[in-house]
Amino acid sequence: MSEFQETSSLGGYFDLVHRREGHIVAVETFPNLVTNAGLQLLADLAFGGVTLPAQNNWYLGLKRNIGANEEHTLLTKLWPEVTEYAAPTRPAWGPIPVGLSRYESSTDIGYAFNAETPVAGAFLCQGPVKGSAVGLLYAVGDFGTRRYMYPGDTLTLRYATRVRRGLSGEPPFGA
Repeated sequence: MSEFQETSSLGGYFDLVHRREGHIVAVETFPNLVTNAGLQLLADLAFGGVTLPAQNNWYLGLKRNIGANEEHTLLTKLWPEVTEYAAPTRPAWGPIPVGLSRYESSTDIGYAFNAETPVAGAFLCQGPVKGSAVGLLYAVGDFGTRRYMYPGDTLTLRYATRVRRGLSGEPPFGA
């Protein structure tokens, strides 16, 4: 028997830049939580004989309240979605591979706000319709603090995810 025990971890993070009147108000990197539905999707794809549909599109949404939970789905989440931005749909996330088992945003994803609204985090899902409960909620993350957006404010997001191999005793993902 080997003295090493292999472990793997799955994680991701969001980068945000908040601008008001052309000036940077805040810059933050915050981790995400992969939901149980997200983990089940990965297990089904790897071992369950499930294949992704031809239209395997992912979208980034914004959440109004803090409170990420691995049990959440788009239907059962306890936080309302922010919809007070100019785009008619959730912006698409176009992942590109950037290393071993790592994907990140191919471009910055921008939101231009057209009304005053609090924003407390972000999520990655399948389904482009703002405010819709249809689609798989893959990951969700909370900002360090709730931010208030005003008409004319912009928020730029990037999302990255990776699977990491480690040995027992190594620090967890992100440490």
